[in-house]
Amino acid sequence: MHHRIGILAFLILFSSGVAQSYPVFKSNERVAFIGDSITHGGMYLPYIQTFYTTRFPNQNVRLFNLGIAGDTAKGGWERCSLREEGLWESDVRSYRPTAAVIMFGMNDASSSIFSLSQSVDELEQKIRQRIGWFKDSYGRMLDQLQALEIDSIGLITSSLYDQTMIDPSARENIMLYGVGKNDLIRRMSREVIDVEAAQHNLARIDFNTPMDELNRRQQILDPAFSIIGSDRVHPGASGHMVMAYLFLKAQSLEGAVAQVEVDTERREVSSVFNSSVKELEVKKGQGLRFNYRANSLPFPPILYQPVDDLIPFDQEFNQERLIVKGLRAGRYALKMDEVLLGCFTANEWMSGINLAQFEDAPQVRQAQEVWQMCQERSRLASITRNIVWSDNQLRKVDGLERSNLDACKSEVARMLETDGSLTPYMKRVLQDYIVYVDQYQILRDKMNVLADQMVDQAQPTWRSIDLILVDEAF
Repeated sequence: MHHRIGILAFLILFSSGVAQSYPVFKSNERVAFIGDSITHGGMYLPYIQTFYTTRFPNQNVRLFNLGIAGDTAKGGWERCSLREEGLWESDVRSYRPTAAVIMFGMNDASSSIFSLSQSVDELEQKIRQRIGWFKDSYGRMLDQLQALEIDSIGLITSSLYDQTMIDPSARENIMLYGVGKNDLIRRMSREVIDVEAAQHNLARIDFNTPMDELNRRQQILDPAFSIIGSDRVHPGASGHMVMAYLFLKAQSLEGAVAQVEVDTERREVSSVFNSSVKELEVKKGQGLRFNYRANSLPFPPILYQPVDDLIPFDQEFNQERLIVKGLRAGRYALKMDEVLLGCFTANEWMSGINLAQFEDAPQVRQAQEVWQMCQERSRLASITRNIVWSDNQLRKVDGLERSNLDACKSEVARMLETDGSLTPYMKRVLQDYIVYVDQYQILRDKMNVLADQMVDQAQPTWRSIDLILVDEAF
């Protein structure tokens, strides 16, 4: 692991105005995340879904992946259509969303304008043209969402194109005449997204600025470091965890999972937060026992541990603290449901132990099962996105009836055999269409079943907690 600069500078940056207020999703909210490949195949969305399911297990908030690889604001506008021609046109409407979150810009800031421009003036002309197209499509998309009676709309500045990484193994940086692809993304955000947010009083979250700042600080120590990855475009799991953190932070969802404080001298529970305690038994000089139920599950620590030196997720979002005061000096074993989690001194218990840190803790294992279900739901979602992507390619075939699936599969097979411009990724996506298009609605139904199962799995349950004196101090 690279030596990294601590999180203090990142916290200062984030608290200085980068984050915008974003309403917390309401109970039974159905949120369409509309975007490009970073949404289509990325992990920030299932991370956010897992957080909502574990933290608010009775609210049934459902997030839907409506990303399309390679898509632009124009595609987003088309997919917000009221028409019923095909999967592409009905994409957003078919999910019956009550809220929408939009993230475009990576593909709208086309790389081609850098390679094709012959002068500074020509590049600026192409940039202005691109911004004009982006503005037109973005505005149409917002109009369409309002026509769908979606009043809660949030705008995200596109995640980072890493134009500062210095790594011989990385894809070529896109820069010309001192202007880079991420500079263009930032400019499009200022001139379009910021303006639309202000004019229509829409919530806005900036992913790009804090990710860029985090990158630059780490690259002081290691020029090859990237929160994105070698293609400069697609964040890996760590980058997506940072994005999820930024999103939840903008929603002001920081706070403890739960907390219990026990005073052994008074033999009472001093305070509780988001939890219940019953049947407290203080064993004089030997420890204590009680039954405990938190109203929420912790977030699986395995998901944020790879970036715990970059973002303070643990401190801000995942504290499930047990504080025990009045214990006599010594070391006390902690058991939950008879599972030994560790041994801690009386002084450590007085400061508090974070129950969410133990991967073997029963409630953490319960949260991990929620995450596994969310992963499976995300996998199915990715297949449905591949089908919709393929449907868009079929739109371009003259005379093809897209409701005739046999004809469509034959056409896709022809594309795979004859179209030499297809990348390996495109071929995999088109192959998914052939295999799964007949099961499109079945996949959607399975995703709904998994969402129900996630809620069931996240329900609070009573746990036994034992503190047992194992090493007395004299």
